Amino acid sequence: MNGKSEEKRIGSAYNVNGLMNQDEEEQHDPEKAAEQAEAAARIQKIVSRLFAELPKPVCEHALRREMSVTMPDGVKLACVAYFPEGRGPWPVILHRFPYGPSKFPDHDPAAEIFARQGYVYFECRCRGTGLSEGYFQAFEQETDDGAAVLDFVSAQDWCDGNIGTYGASYMGHTQWAVAGTDNPALRTMYIQVYGGHPYETFYRNGMIRQDIWQSWITGNGGDARDRAESLSAELNQKAFGIRPPEKIGEILLGDPLPWAQKILTSPQETDDAWQKGFWKELKDRAERLRLPVALQCGWFDVFFQSQMDSWRALPPETREKSLCLIGPWDHFGMTNGVLPYPDQERYGVLQIKTTLQWFAHFLKGEPLTLPVGGVQAYCIGDNVWRFWKEDLKAGEHFRLYLGSRSLETEAPEKGHFTYSYDPEHPVASLALGLNKGTVLSPKAGEREKEGVYSFVSGPLEQDVRLTGKMRAELFVSSTAPATAFTVGLFDERPEGAYLVINDITDIRYEKDHFADYTPGTVKKIVLESQDIVWTFRKGNRIRIDVSSSDFPWYNAHTNTTVNWGKATESAVADNTVWFGGDTLSKIVLPVCPDDEVPARS
Repeated sequence: MNGKSEEKRIGSAYNVNGLMNQDEEEQHDPEKAAEQAEAAARIQKIVSRLFAELPKPVCEHALRREMSVTMPDGVKLACVAYFPEGRGPWPVILHRFPYGPSKFPDHDPAAEIFARQGYVYFECRCRGTGLSEGYFQAFEQETDDGAAVLDFVSAQDWCDGNIGTYGASYMGHTQWAVAGTDNPALRTMYIQVYGGHPYETFYRNGMIRQDIWQSWITGNGGDARDRAESLSAELNQKAFGIRPPEKIGEILLGDPLPWAQKILTSPQETDDAWQKGFWKELKDRAERLRLPVALQCGWFDVFFQSQMDSWRALPPETREKSLCLIGPWDHFGMTNGVLPYPDQERYGVLQIKTTLQWFAHFLKGEPLTLPVGGVQAYCIGDNVWRFWKEDLKAGEHFRLYLGSRSLETEAPEKGHFTYSYDPEHPVASLALGLNKGTVLSPKAGEREKEGVYSFVSGPLEQDVRLTGKMRAELFVSSTAPATAFTVGLFDERPEGAYLVINDITDIRYEKDHFADYTPGTVKKIVLESQDIVWTFRKGNRIRIDVSSSDFPWYNAHTNTTVNWGKATESAVADNTVWFGGDTLSKIVLPVCPDDEVPARS
């Protein structure tokens, strides 16, 4: 069932050779080669800091062995295992992934760390990627393949019967895909920055997260083995011009990508894509999970709310032995440097120290040094860690009403503002990419010509601590039968306004589906944002920005009722936001009273 290659002994001097996926063209471009060298140097510094905080290793060397695992249908998946020195058996950490060059690197610092800590670190390339055989049917293939790999690993004489899964992003998906498996060797999961609520992963209130998923499709769809990053970027730029978007794979990659077409053409949570088959089963897995699980989240990660939804779907007895850890991090477990976050590194560089603490308990039986049974979250603004038993406790409702470019505590006089929204010239997103964090925004009013209207409160007379979800209730109308509205929440400080959260909705979206909208009708729409824990300091101001696009973070609405994934045309719309009188547009903030704030942890 497996084929072995030469076993290699890896020393204790780590480097980043093989980690940088350098395109051949970049190797001959002095400027790009210099950028690669600088990046390698930065990574080496991170690795050096990392090793300084880790427990003393149980051995000085790791043994590297490549092998393959044969799936029930005969397809062979390429794998590499890193073993501790000495005689086993050992606990195993399983990491299944689709990324990187075809060949495994000679050195993998993360794998070597775990091996030297006394684990077998088993890496498996997903079907149709790297040297693994088969076709990459993204996402949906991972349940059967994952179960087969688990069965293989648990049957090896070097496995002591204790397996934990580990990984971030798509490697988090490969874990959710086997959550609830009946393999008795699987003891725990450490899932980073990826949730098990599929619709929330791809969409927000009828609007697709275009920036992330379009680039992911063009970078990983079809046969992407050794596809240069520069080519992926070029394909992504071309994809913006493809109409209809569902043909991106067919036109750019020569592959219709049925799995991607299903995603791109399913904007309602009631669509069959999410309510039947694989994606419905994936969502239900959280409800059936009985293993202790660590969900590591970032306030600024694109998949944060999907993770929180999965945390809340876990059975109470599972949450009691599990942990939801939320830091001021992006998708890579890092911060973007715009704001300082003192003590954010408590859980270690790239949180590997915390991962080791988790596995030491659940795979080796060592004392648990981490909190369980609730949410450990970094409180932005207070800049401290706090622990909530079971879940974040939503704050009390504090209402601010939209007025004439102001936020008021009392209902203002009736008014409105109207702007033209052209999908061919959408409002540009303030922040993009998986390393997105808070950003400094243009001043209030500076983007009105683009169709962004700002509403600002007076200086706060005391600290305002938000815990939970902001709700925006807007009275709106449009000349189009369908359009979108966006809301951004900002913390205005003396040095500038920082983005807290942003949200979007199709005017037709109601809870989980589209309802017909009659052009010209004033309609109340409700946007319930992702969770946030953020303190606005005394003297700061609260600001709300309203618009109709946030592109390309989300797709630019075509202002038509045609499914975006199938749309070939768009139209210009005049959109109006109403306030005051019988159209009291407002935001409802979840303010936590001082006497209900959890103690610092």
